[in-house]
Amino acid sequence: MNAKEFKKAFDVLVNEKNIDADYLIEAMSSALSTAYKKNFNEPANIRTVIDTDTGNIRVYKVREVVEEIKLPTQEEIEAGAEEVNPNAFIILEDAKELGDYKVGDEVIEEVTPADFDRVAVSVAKQVVIQKLREAERNQIMKEFEDKENELMVGFLAMEDVKNYYVDLEI
Repeated sequence: MNAKEFKKAFDVLVNEKNIDADYLIEAMSSALSTAYKKNFNEPANIRTVIDTDTGNIRVYKVREVVEEIKLPTQEEIEAGAEEVNPNAFIILEDAKELGDYKVGDEVIEEVTPADFDRVAVSVAKQVVIQKLREAERNQIMKEFEDKENELMVGFLAMEDVKNYYVDLEI
């Protein structure tokens, strides 16, 4: 997809679906991060940056610099300690080979693939569709939250096995 197509599709979703642009960017970033992790079997923290003006998408691996990676014991986990993802960290010695880092810094490496394959695109599409539906539901709830306990007139527009669809002509 080129930049013009991306920008056009993005604008259509924002304007026609009346979805906040920031929310949509977050949904797309989340979808692409999930797709990257699944497609490339990457357990590290992944950050995706989308430039809506150019259509450029960049994927980054983010790791925190630490003195040593200390994993909790099985007893500590059973006692309620959080499990630690060792791939989310990089030892200070290794980080210094990459640049001038100190403990607490983040090492951010670009890992943008040349092209996501069909599976990655499918995963991303499903996550974006789910987020769009969620945003539409939230929009509808927001629209009707001040109409609670009001009497409204509507017409049965459609029905299926589990649902009745009422047109409120608002």
